[in-house]
Amino acid sequence: MEYPNEFPQDSRARLDAAQVKAERDFVKAEQTLESSPFPTQYQSAVENLSKHYINSVFFSFANEAIRIAKEGIWSACRIQPELEKFGASLIFSVERSKFCYRNGWAFPKVNALFFRAEVWTGIKSSERWLAFLDDLTTVAEAQADAASSNFQVGASDTFRTAQSVKSSTDDSETVQRKGTTKWEDIEIRFISEERIQIIVAGKTDSPTYNYEEFGLFDRRKETPNSAWITLRYLAEARGTLKQSPSNERWSNTEKHMQELRAHLRKHFGLQDDPLPFVKGIGYQAKFKINCSPSYQT
Repeated sequence: MEYPNEFPQDSRARLDAAQVKAERDFVKAEQTLESSPFPTQYQSAVENLSKHYINSVFFSFANEAIRIAKEGIWSACRIQPELEKFGASLIFSVERSKFCYRNGWAFPKVNALFFRAEVWTGIKSSERWLAFLDDLTTVAEAQADAASSNFQVGASDTFRTAQSVKSSTDDSETVQRKGTTKWEDIEIRFISEERIQIIVAGKTDSPTYNYEEFGLFDRRKETPNSAWITLRYLAEARGTLKQSPSNERWSNTEKHMQELRAHLRKHFGLQDDPLPFVKGIGYQAKFKINCSPSYQT
């Protein structure tokens, strides 16, 4: 496998391991496929297994790209072009090596353009892609803050320095977040449609914020933005959002969840996903979120 310039040796080793694992999983799954008198059924099954293989290796590369950007080796703006080049090369390699029957004969009819379009659509409509975009946003903001603050630090310290600058901009938030190491310690309580109270580790004397103070507002309209409204709906649903609110398109709900996820990570300084999507359930908050009795009055 060819790697981009400045791709560290330890990242190459981890990506090689991910590819070996994906290959093992592909072979084991392919061996379970039953012989069929209809070759197209076998071909379709192999194409689906190939998509799983591509997804596994592709997101391993994405994770490594985020990691080396955090270390200052790559800029955030370089990541997506490198991902697209890597993905295209990976798909082409899979088409050459896996599109064949067990006897070695190549599949007679493969619509390569259709297959590639399906792969990219599957990648970019997945929860893993949304999580990647959240991480990329965090890295880009951190690098921008480091540049604007004129910190002359070593490349490996750039990301950590920027995060330190961001967390010190608001003393009250810093005090509130101090000691918070997991989402389960946090409770967001709506006391009205325009104000929340954030309770950390059960401390009920915590400060309150309106949508502007919390950073979820539309600067042009001076009103709550879509992420705030989504947070409010999530509170009304007590932390689980199974369907789009107010007949909103699900794709818009996903976009608002992505914005909200990035903001919560930034605000609380926690990097794991606060709003994972659980199959069969919907978006489920890791933190507590609800409405106080005063919300309805």
